[in-house]
Amino acid sequence: MASEHLGPVFALATAFTWAMAVVLFKKSGDVLEPIALNLLKNSLGLVLVAASALGAGTSTHEASLTDYAILLGSGALGIGIADTLLFAGLNLTGATHQAIVETIYSPSVIVLSYFMLGEVLETRQALGGAFILAAVLIASVRHEGHTLPRSAYARGLLLGGSAMMLMAFAIVWVKPVLERHDVLFSTGVRLTGGLLALALMALSSPQRRRTTYAAFRPQAAWRFAIPGAFLGTYVSLLCWIASFKYSDASVAALLNQTSTLFIVLLAATFLREPLTGRVIIAVGLALTGSVIVLL
Repeated sequence: MASEHLGPVFALATAFTWAMAVVLFKKSGDVLEPIALNLLKNSLGLVLVAASALGAGTSTHEASLTDYAILLGSGALGIGIADTLLFAGLNLTGATHQAIVETIYSPSVIVLSYFMLGEVLETRQALGGAFILAAVLIASVRHEGHTLPRSAYARGLLLGGSAMMLMAFAIVWVKPVLERHDVLFSTGVRLTGGLLALALMALSSPQRRRTTYAAFRPQAAWRFAIPGAFLGTYVSLLCWIASFKYSDASVAALLNQTSTLFIVLLAATFLREPLTGRVIIAVGLALTGSVIVLL
């Protein structure tokens, strides 16, 4: 498959595997604290990525100190801090409500890509993006009759929105570096940056040290946390890095955005969160938009 077609394929694979991971993280997040869960998932992810890199014979000698610094900084922001904020918001609002804030992600990437990378969307891509954004907005509108307190809802949106904007900045910042290096190498260094940031947060107080230590002891929550880490920190993260390596940041972000719809559908199936006719219409719009972007 030509490299120009690989990016969109990886972006859609990212969306689906991340959606599955979010549902699993919601289940494990009912027991594990956000920082502890994030540290657990990234530790497992780094082990898997390192093993894959060794098996593939990935070379690191061509990376400059600047590239290392950007990869580490991007990981600290986009994995260490952003994912922790995302988990905190997910615990407050649930998967379906949290899907609302994911609509911030692709517009943030598009705007940042324009200013930081000079990217401009083609008309076809903008049209496909409009379908996708319309779909996720329709699917994510806060429905009447919900039981979530407004204060918790607002706090969850703020945490999730902050996570999405940090994630967008981190990936746009690192994109030029991704184009110069192997996907496994880039992913491994970014995960290392995320783990360093998380280690500092975990050691910042006795309470956080206790909850982090407890997360690494075998327990029932691992039934969801371990598969979630495999999908979200290994499969999805590799696909995410590859999607930005092989396509424009704006296009990758628009297709990544379909994860919102997958989350809503999977949350309805496995978490028993409401699935309405509005969501079904949104799925059709998102699929149409994805096809337009892929053409």
